[in-house]
Amino acid sequence: MTTTDTGSPSPRPAPPTAPLGAALFDYDGTLFDTDPVHWDCWNRAMAAFGSGVDRHTYYTSCAGRPSHHIAADLARRAGLAADPLDIVRHKEAAYADWLRSGQVPWMPAAEHAFRRFQQRRLKLAVVTSSARASVTVGLRQRGILGALDALITREDVAHHKPAPHCYQLCIERLGLPPAACVVFEDTTSGVQAAAAAGLRCIAVRPPHAGPQDFAAAERVFTDWTSATDWVLGTADRPHSPAPPA
Repeated sequence: MTTTDTGSPSPRPAPPTAPLGAALFDYDGTLFDTDPVHWDCWNRAMAAFGSGVDRHTYYTSCAGRPSHHIAADLARRAGLAADPLDIVRHKEAAYADWLRSGQVPWMPAAEHAFRRFQQRRLKLAVVTSSARASVTVGLRQRGILGALDALITREDVAHHKPAPHCYQLCIERLGLPPAACVVFEDTTSGVQAAAAAGLRCIAVRPPHAGPQDFAAAERVFTDWTSATDWVLGTADRPHSPAPPA
């Protein structure tokens, strides 16, 4: 199923004028179904301080943001005087425990989508605000770490999504112009980061995952198969620059 975004008139990158050369993927909630795990881990962290996180708050205010920002917001909402860094440490310890005992689950059809882009011999990258150590474990578990031409994590930039720096750094490392790249994201902050970097961004988010603002996305899909079919189909039909007005 697809939906075309008709939200606010936020500026979007122009249609591509170069052949598709790279696919850039967010990690949590886009390639991998880790949001339920992160929600549980944030609850465990907040429980150490006598609080918790409801599902609506996590999916609308936390997903896709750097951990220290999430922790500061959760502490403020709960009226806690706790140091946000202490909350982050509890959360990351809970997530590390989970990683030792289980495998990172793919989002439905995401692995097949990733392999289709790989078969096209495109450059591939993961761009995330999560920590390199945990992301590397997940990518290695699923056998795609070695397939990546670039991996950008929170340690690589000072300003995280929705700032554009992570995507700007990624295309610099790939050695490609923005017009040759497409980004896949699942949150407001991720879509805004890609758009601010001048990149096409496709939002892929199941309808049950909660509302997000995808006004800056070129297209919104609720499943990976439709998203991949559309992107590869348009890649086979290159756009021409619009004539001057």
